[in-house]
Amino acid sequence: MNRLVFLLWRTFRNIIHRPLAAAGSFLSLLLLLMLFDIVWVSSLSSKEYYSRLLSEIDIEVFIKDSLPDTTLVSMRDAIGRFEGVDKVQLISKEDAHFMLNDLMGSDLLTGLDNNPLPRSLIITFKPDFLNAATLENYRRRLLEYDGVSDIFYAKDWLERAEYARVRISRFMLFLGIVISLAVLLNSVRASRISAGRYQYEISQLRLMGAGRGFISFPFIFEGALYSLLAAIAGWALLTYGAGYFAFKNIAIIFPTSAEIFYFCLLSTLIGLFGGYIGSRQSFQ
Repeated sequence: MNRLVFLLWRTFRNIIHRPLAAAGSFLSLLLLLMLFDIVWVSSLSSKEYYSRLLSEIDIEVFIKDSLPDTTLVSMRDAIGRFEGVDKVQLISKEDAHFMLNDLMGSDLLTGLDNNPLPRSLIITFKPDFLNAATLENYRRRLLEYDGVSDIFYAKDWLERAEYARVRISRFMLFLGIVISLAVLLNSVRASRISAGRYQYEISQLRLMGAGRGFISFPFIFEGALYSLLAAIAGWALLTYGAGYFAFKNIAIIFPTSAEIFYFCLLSTLIGLFGGYIGSRQSFQ
């Protein structure tokens, strides 16, 4: 117990005797970890935004006038049993006329003897099936039905959205790796500086027979402590600051409490590892 108290006292003594260096190390880690937090939150928010946009995509199948209504109803029921299909809505000529009037604000068919608008089926899908490859397979399958005149869905937009989502995910992953390495290097540097200040004391402890673990503990614990406090403070500041920002179409999505806990734990381990690497200077 006395050994542990002594080691903890040495750790906090190192911090108190070097207030500016300690503050600099902590603030550097805080900025790096907050940047990682922002990257993570941005990634989650962008994924949620694209998922919400994808949920609004459907396929509209236009039907020839020659196809009987009874056959159209049977077609609707058959399509509704496709795997991944959530709902199939039948749009009659009258429904199409009403929707056109509501969209344009006036009746564009005034003066026409017949309603030229086609009947259609609007097919919505479950979230797991909303991707370009799957919808293209559905489109080809639907073209096999007799009476189908045309099929429309936002194919080009969907492909661009998927491409953008992949690029964003890769960029966020790259930034996360770079920031993690920067955190590790920052911990190594802080530990090396701290160990360098106490070289005489370290030499004395080694002459007295102290082991590497005993000598290195204060520097390792110091690196872990900085990282843990910086990780907690970063999430606290980001959570507080998020209340002052609002975007029109994008919701700010935070990780779960469990994910934040593991993030703080991982940050502590990185700081611990950095402290271990940096403290090896003590034995040179």
